Amino acid sequence: MVRINLATGSAKTISRNHPDASGVVIDANEATGYVAEKGSGSLVAIDFNTGKRRIIATNLDRPGCCSWLDETRNLLVAIEEGSGALAVVDIVTGAVRRIPGCPGQPNTPALVGDMLVVAAGQAVSAVAVADVLPGQIALVTPVDPIYRGGYARVRVDLSSSSVQFDDLSFAIAEGPHVATISPSRDETFDLAKPEIMLLAGPFPGVFSLEAKDSSGGVVARAPFAITNQWLEPDGPPMAFTGANPLYASGGNWGALFNGVWPFEFSYGPKAVTGARRVALIFVNTTDSMLPAGTDTLYRDALVNGVTGADGVTRSVSAFYDEVSLGQLNISPAGESIVTLPKAWSAYTQPVNTDLRVRFDARDELIADAMWLAQNDIDFTDVDIAVFVVASPSGGAPVMPGGPQQFTWPIASGGTYQLNQPQPTFAPWFWWWKSLPWVVMPAEWQTLDSRRVFATLSHEIGHTIGMTDLYNDPRDIGGWDLMSQEGGLPGLSLPHRQVLGWIEPDWLRKYNFLIENPVDEEVVLRASELLVGGPTPGQLAGLVIEVANGWRYYFEYRSRQNAVPGSDPGPTQVADQNMPNDRRVVGTDVVAGWYSPPVSRKPIRLLGDDGDGEGAALDSGQDYEELDATANATFRLKVLSTDDDQARVRVSYQPVPAPEPPWPNAPDPSIRPWPGGNDWRSPDIRVENAAFKNIPWAGHENRVIATVTNSGTMDAHNVKVGFWVKDFTVSDAGPETLLGWDFNDISAGASHEFSVSWVPPALPFIIFPFREVHYCVVVRITPHSEGSPRRGEMNPYNNQAQSNYTLVYTLSGSPFSRKLLPVQVANPFPDRSVEVRLHAEQNLDWYRTYLSHKWVRLAPGETKNIELMVECVAEEEGFRDQVSNELLYTQPNIVSAVAIITDGDSNVSQLIGGATIEARAARAAEFIGLDVSRGSIYGNVRLVSDGSIPPAGGEIVVATSANIPGGEISYRTSLDEGGAFGVETPKFATLSAPIVVDLIYLGGGGTGPASVRIKLD
Repeated sequence: MVRINLATGSAKTISRNHPDASGVVIDANEATGYVAEKGSGSLVAIDFNTGKRRIIATNLDRPGCCSWLDETRNLLVAIEEGSGALAVVDIVTGAVRRIPGCPGQPNTPALVGDMLVVAAGQAVSAVAVADVLPGQIALVTPVDPIYRGGYARVRVDLSSSSVQFDDLSFAIAEGPHVATISPSRDETFDLAKPEIMLLAGPFPGVFSLEAKDSSGGVVARAPFAITNQWLEPDGPPMAFTGANPLYASGGNWGALFNGVWPFEFSYGPKAVTGARRVALIFVNTTDSMLPAGTDTLYRDALVNGVTGADGVTRSVSAFYDEVSLGQLNISPAGESIVTLPKAWSAYTQPVNTDLRVRFDARDELIADAMWLAQNDIDFTDVDIAVFVVASPSGGAPVMPGGPQQFTWPIASGGTYQLNQPQPTFAPWFWWWKSLPWVVMPAEWQTLDSRRVFATLSHEIGHTIGMTDLYNDPRDIGGWDLMSQEGGLPGLSLPHRQVLGWIEPDWLRKYNFLIENPVDEEVVLRASELLVGGPTPGQLAGLVIEVANGWRYYFEYRSRQNAVPGSDPGPTQVADQNMPNDRRVVGTDVVAGWYSPPVSRKPIRLLGDDGDGEGAALDSGQDYEELDATANATFRLKVLSTDDDQARVRVSYQPVPAPEPPWPNAPDPSIRPWPGGNDWRSPDIRVENAAFKNIPWAGHENRVIATVTNSGTMDAHNVKVGFWVKDFTVSDAGPETLLGWDFNDISAGASHEFSVSWVPPALPFIIFPFREVHYCVVVRITPHSEGSPRRGEMNPYNNQAQSNYTLVYTLSGSPFSRKLLPVQVANPFPDRSVEVRLHAEQNLDWYRTYLSHKWVRLAPGETKNIELMVECVAEEEGFRDQVSNELLYTQPNIVSAVAIITDGDSNVSQLIGGATIEARAARAAEFIGLDVSRGSIYGNVRLVSDGSIPPAGGEIVVATSANIPGGEISYRTSLDEGGAFGVETPKFATLSAPIVVDLIYLGGGGTGPASVRIKLD
């Protein structure tokens, strides 16, 4: 584009690189020019002051000459030479409307008064401007680019059109491989101001959203952009479709972000065994290249092995094969070398810790590297991904004395968008992969004294459920890989048991509540020699049941064959550099929820008993503890040790005293959430006149907690408190006290405590039923009994929380979308954190949305994020893929968790989670209601076709909870014809008018429905 001064003849180039420029107009202020480009099929705007180029519309058919139609409306007309039509383009929204019907090929348009005149072939045509302007539809796409895999609401402006929203369809001009549309509607939908949801695909670029009328003609078009760069402090949105399991499920333990040490001290239904397939992805950036031999170094560290000076060949695979007794197989799942398109600093972020400034990988590093690596690796066969990242200048500081420039070893996980191989259950040419991952610096062995195989073994340990054990006041140190991996110790007995590698009958369990006195000798087999189990007459370890959810473990650790061939024993990979050889090691393990900030770890060493011998006992040493609940002493003494076994004496004996000689104390307790994909305490429930475990807004609810006294002394006047808070994925956050309940609990018995709760009533809206979403917290006040006072046997089991809700996505071509505001809170009062948000679901025919992949929180700050879920079974590409039996009977379990990277830890720490059970259901409604204060009659029908709900169901009618005398409710059932009737005599005794809620509870694939009735 060239600007020519007609007075002087001087010329100035304003812009370049317009492919086959064919038409131009200038705005009234002479500040912007609009250029039609035949070559690109685009209309672009050029700012005369800055030269900045902005795409207005794309996919025009060889646009030619242009003319203003109405500058005040910001509309112009461009000839489309390819299709022989005129295109009216809104330069504000980019919407395009075509005007066909020219008698020939249009050539030049011109505005003459209120007429648009067009030269077309051998004819001149004219059309009234008024006939062109009416019916304009605007698609208001977001100004800012949408991050890949994200979503944005698009407003459909029909204010200048007579077209009905329901007569429109929407599509992406370039095809569904770049983006798609969700047609679902949520409770924010307003037919007067309709919106659609635009879902971004994986490809950066500028694309066009089209609206089509019932004939299939395009009546509006607007550009939108997709980007793979995100610079905002809070993370981008994400919308994923299909099953993407990441966390432990079904009560299992042994997956990323477990969060809770199981009360049963067991792995659950399935042990952590079989293959874990690990992909190696080697990552260059524009300013950092992998050192030569990096691939060989990490390949050997993972599987092939590295032979040390001691003659032992070590690898991650060999380590886990040994400590799992051959039950866990770490195997390769492919390799790829990729070069990311930006500098190293764009993919990392500094993290200030108490000891150093380190650099953690950003989510963008994982996403970009996986996208490129899919050309070499089939991620459907990958369980864990390891990203080996090149460091600038080999990791050297930018300035002398500054922090080293390398990505710190860390384990985490997430969900990422891929398009290879082509998914079988996603019609939009991309799919989502959830997996745990590890980041390692390529130069680790030159930057740190630890070996790659040791640190990688530690980080992969996080992906199977183990947390960091260091920074505990009684740090287990070199007795467990998850505290100090440098010397490659094995795993402690509690870890091996909870992972499922130690059989229960290999252990001797003592419960002195029921077994006393005790005085016996046992033989412990070295933990390094347990393949096939301990030999007859020997044990793998001892378990002391201190209290419900609290155990001591004892195991024997002995270095085996330090010099290969020196004795007939096996050559050991681990435990060659233990703090001391031939030791009986005692550990203290408490089950439950470990939410930051917390100093105690699930596994720690026993405290010193005052003799200075510690918790790692040599021959002749002992551990002795006076039972805090009684006048008895527990003692374990090591009698002898050799390479293979240790002989110990276990005793629990009374000491002279007037008190009863055996454990005698109360222990009120409540079980916490299991974690993984289940964030419900099994001991908390909510009941009301209509539902179980679904709060009913505006009505009387009963919050019930089952408290068990697992002690041997009756607990009198136990005090239990109840709180609620907004639906949250955090353990922290603002709470509202509901009240307290008091009662006695006999030893060994359970009792239900409860309080009343009336959630605020919601306004009645268009949707047939609206759920409310809260979290419930229960705390037991620390309890003591007797004289002298005796405290609880286990003070760690006094709190539980349930973060659970049920939602219905109702059919209506399409299914409705359910929106849940979810709270996330910073548990640290003294520092800012970045909280990463993850979600998973278990069914292919659902979509879940998160408004942010991460948020930054100031000390103690709380924010709300948006979580949405919808069934996609009626969308294009999914129809007829799911049977009605599955669709209406199988719930979609959505798990959302919040993760922080604590500055003192090399692993992402779980701070909480929530479970959303989403059910697809047929929408129902009430018809033919006949109401009075003495009775209510009516029918329930399906919205789709007016048929009777196939499974019948129950009806509840209730007053609000705030009437004098309390809530009144009645319950009845539908008959075979879908009709119901209920007599309501107590309503007639109330002062008029009264308002009642009538609710159909649904069931059998039919969703609930409700109506609010005023009775005069």
